[in-house]
Amino acid sequence: MKRAAAPREVETKLSIPDAPAFAALRALRKVGEYQLRRPRQERLVTRYWDNQGRELTTARLALRTRHSTAGDEASVKGPTRVRRAVHERVEVNVALPGPLRQRWSKLPNEIAEVLGARLASGPFTPILVTDIERSTRRVMLGTTQVAELALDRVRIRAPGERRVRLRYLELEAEDRCGDRRHIEALTALLRRQFGLSASTDSKFSAGMKAIRG
Repeated sequence: MKRAAAPREVETKLSIPDAPAFAALRALRKVGEYQLRRPRQERLVTRYWDNQGRELTTARLALRTRHSTAGDEASVKGPTRVRRAVHERVEVNVALPGPLRQRWSKLPNEIAEVLGARLASGPFTPILVTDIERSTRRVMLGTTQVAELALDRVRIRAPGERRVRLRYLELEAEDRCGDRRHIEALTALLRRQFGLSASTDSKFSAGMKAIRG
């Protein structure tokens, strides 16, 4: 029997230049024909992991665990393809019973299957930590949710350090209906109205550049 294709994440990432622009974006209620629902605030602490040989980073794969008020989850993200400011990649998420901080020996089956036998060998240890204050909005067209908009205050540090290596503000618009035309249209409207620039880096790649060069 043919195996089902892995879920894909489709989103755009825009750099927010400063705090006033961030505040103006938070105050939005409408973008063109799209309505924005009331924001939901959350804090996301994410750890990225790799094995001793750094095989995942070399293969452009991101293995992470994330802790938030909604619970804990593990994820794997495949290499990113960027086209017209839209990031697309394989993403598999699995709920975890609790947070994981120091060492990881056995991966959930769904994640190990995506990585493959060669890359799924541990033990895994943290290589990067991101701490995000996120404001999330549902993007509606009529009564249908077509996207999710997230405004992020991002802080990145190395594991075991308190010193923040990188801080920045970012907007993400993620597809929620299977039609990427909506996030392309939304992105174009936001860029035109606020002068935002497209970001080609994921948080993982931006963090690794800040820590390791």
